[in-house]
Amino acid sequence: MVSQLRGKSKARRLRIGFAKREITPPLPFPLAGMGDRHERLASQIRDPLYSRALAVSDGRNAALVISTDLLLITDQLRLAVEQRLQQSGKSYIGLMLSATHTHSACGGYWSAPSAKLFMGTYRQAIFDLLVERIAESAAAALDDLKPAQLSLGQVQTEGLSYNRRHADGPIDRTLGVLTARRARGRDVRLVCFGAHPVAVGFRSYNTASADYPGALIELIERQGFDAMFIVGPVGGVNALFPEGPMEMDVHLRMLSSLLHEQVETAAADERPIKGNDVAFAAGEAKIVLHTPRLFPDDRRWAERLALPLRLYLRRFGHGGMGNVHATRVPVLRAGELVFTGFPADLGHTVGIAARQMIEQAGLQTIGVASQTDDYVGYVHLDEQYDQFESKDRSALWMTIYENGLGFGGRSVGPDLLEAFRGALFSVLPS
Repeated sequence: MVSQLRGKSKARRLRIGFAKREITPPLPFPLAGMGDRHERLASQIRDPLYSRALAVSDGRNAALVISTDLLLITDQLRLAVEQRLQQSGKSYIGLMLSATHTHSACGGYWSAPSAKLFMGTYRQAIFDLLVERIAESAAAALDDLKPAQLSLGQVQTEGLSYNRRHADGPIDRTLGVLTARRARGRDVRLVCFGAHPVAVGFRSYNTASADYPGALIELIERQGFDAMFIVGPVGGVNALFPEGPMEMDVHLRMLSSLLHEQVETAAADERPIKGNDVAFAAGEAKIVLHTPRLFPDDRRWAERLALPLRLYLRRFGHGGMGNVHATRVPVLRAGELVFTGFPADLGHTVGIAARQMIEQAGLQTIGVASQTDDYVGYVHLDEQYDQFESKDRSALWMTIYENGLGFGGRSVGPDLLEAFRGALFSVLPS
């Protein structure tokens, strides 16, 4: 099922708006991203957390892409932001709300019982702050619309990410760069890259930070751009993480500098985006809670031994999703460019499949985002579940962990891709 909002528009120049608002709560506040029976509280702030919004308009239809320095997005958060925008009287046909997935962002904004373990105790004041500031960034971006030309560049990175489930597992190494050169005001640069931002969380447990996405954005802003980071598929994939002791700031400088070199390479080969009409649709999917399968089909004996753990994980999933959960996959098209994101820690096989659909439709994309509009756990396709590293203990436990957080079972990937397909084809140019 697809909910669709679009309209015909006369040939007009595309317009782009941008705005950001800080979303860092006052210290101390709960941090999200690490499971802990004791609440993980921020004792210091390395760098502020932000909501950044990009508005696109063809003069008749306007739509929004919002990126927040949060661990994940819940449907309650997205719906509250949309309600706040409606109350403000802003006109737009749809939005996609994504998180950069930093594991050092504020928590405390998901009231689901299971969320307390990895996001801290729910605090209404934090939820209200996030809704207010995210909506403010979106409204300000809509007020900032200026004529612009979009250009897209891509590069295949090497050595900046690795599959943490299996040494030979799939990785989408694409780093996408979208530049909006505006007639007035600062130009805007968006970057999409898929790997877990965990450098700060693992090296400085109680520090709040936007992690490597924030460090990369800072480098781009120094060049005179407004900047935004969209996290691509992160399921099963970590960013470069050298073994051995290393100071947090050294690690962030190293990783952000290497990524910035790739941004410059991609930007040097940017090609103009054609077309200027804007359309939006959201494909809808229904997720039914399952007792998760932790092992491949040829290890059914291990599945039986792990039944107590599987039942615990089912109860954990029920605390966050319930038995049946309706979710969506948004698709925003601006000319020949597609923005989209999935409500999950998205596996690279799913992201690659979505990218291929976009290209087969004759369109382009900066990347396929994770952590968008909602959250339904880790999502892979069968080929990823079949790869199982039993000799590497770290990879083994990471595989069990991700499989255990696949609350809707192994059909969720195909179901979400089908929802995406429906939304994509409904926004194709007439």
